Amino acid sequence: MSYKSEDKEEETTKATNWTYKSAIMLGLALGIDSISLGVSAGFAHYPILLTSFFAGITSFLFIWTGSNFANRITFTLIKDKSDIVSGILLITLGIWQII
Repeated sequence: MSYKSEDKEEETTKATNWTYKSAIMLGLALGIDSISLGVSAGFAHYPILLTSFFAGITSFLFIWTGSNFANRITFTLIKDKSDIVSGILLITLGIWQII
């Protein structure tokens, strides 16, 4: 009986669960950010469907591009500190939007 294969399978399951949790939290954070954008668009009387469509496409493209870029630099530059760096970036961007 091999315990190594069971341990590896358990680590993969934990990593997958963590990935889903991270994706859900990021989605919620982006959704909350969209509330302020929706209020601003409402004040400006922008058409809701067209604005929502372009906001969704733009968000997808930026998240996809940023994820690919981050995957490339994670392995070479920051390795184990990627969670801390991403948290600092999100906090910095949030503060920048407030200012």
